[in-house]
Amino acid sequence: MLVMVTGNFIQIIAWGILFLMLGELDELYEAIYHSAVNFASLGYGDFVMSKNRKLLGPLEAVNGVIMLGMTSAALVVILQQVIKDHQDEVMASARRSTGRDGSSR
Repeated sequence: MLVMVTGNFIQIIAWGILFLMLGELDELYEAIYHSAVNFASLGYGDFVMSKNRKLLGPLEAVNGVIMLGMTSAALVVILQQVIKDHQDEVMASARRSTGRDGSSR
């Protein structure tokens, strides 16, 4: 899970560096901020890219929605497994405390 979240942050930084290299923004902080807004599909609109690079914003937003969705799905699977393991542990403990015939020890 931590790897996926870290991967999302790395992608945000990579997009920000791309915007910086393309000359769309002048400062790394602004580029990463703009990238994070796109990645999270917030779309504040406080900065609009030049006409020939405008489609990079929606492209990053689609990438972000997919990646954040995959991260959320992985979190749900992990939580389901933790809950199942806990339930199995409780059931095994209950079986140990009662005899095979159902009577308590």
